[in-house]
Amino acid sequence: MTNEKMLASVMSIVTYFDTEERERFDFVVSKREDFSALTDVPAKLAEVVKQLREDIGKEEAKKSGRASQLSAAKRILKSAIKTNKEALTYAATQSDKQCVCDGYRVVRLVNPLALPTLPDGMEYMDISKVVVKGYDMEEIELPNMAKLSAYIKTYKAEHKNNKEAPRFDLGEDWQIVNAQYLLDMMILLPNAKAYATKGKSVSMIYFEDEEGNDGALCSVRVKDGEVRQRTEV
Repeated sequence: MTNEKMLASVMSIVTYFDTEERERFDFVVSKREDFSALTDVPAKLAEVVKQLREDIGKEEAKKSGRASQLSAAKRILKSAIKTNKEALTYAATQSDKQCVCDGYRVVRLVNPLALPTLPDGMEYMDISKVVVKGYDMEEIELPNMAKLSAYIKTYKAEHKNNKEAPRFDLGEDWQIVNAQYLLDMMILLPNAKAYATKGKSVSMIYFEDEEGNDGALCSVRVKDGEVRQRTEV
């Protein structure tokens, strides 16, 4: 059993706690201190959750390389199926770069990946009109990739019944994005810097590196009354 599945199993048990037990559990989980000396079930399970989170983080830190890029690109192509635009389920070549897009994120790669290519005669959108660095964009700080990946996995494990995808808030003056989409962009463009427009909640985030790879990621809508602050991972 993977650490993610173990975490999900533990969190399913936590749902049966009464109010007092859940408060106890939440308190211990939220603290960095070692509570292993405590013997009650909520505290013990909280310590298990903390350890599993740490283990997931270590596992993600070890992952790197082209295999991860290929998996990220395939996730984009799979997501494109929902657009009902068949062309987006393939990788296209424009201006000598491999393009992968699902309508929410797009990347252009100098060194292509082993992906299904666009059939002859099938039209593809002009990516050059989408991947554009705005004149008013400023460089933004991206999260640590391993920590972001661990955040996504722990969120999904702890919110199994919540269909909403984990979100990443870039900060009060910036945008909110789908956390998994952001991770995929960072995997595909590991050396890229990111740029965004300050004070514009709905906007495109632009990525580029020194090798000529680039891409763009759409932000998500800010919910009414949503308290804004940068997501901690």
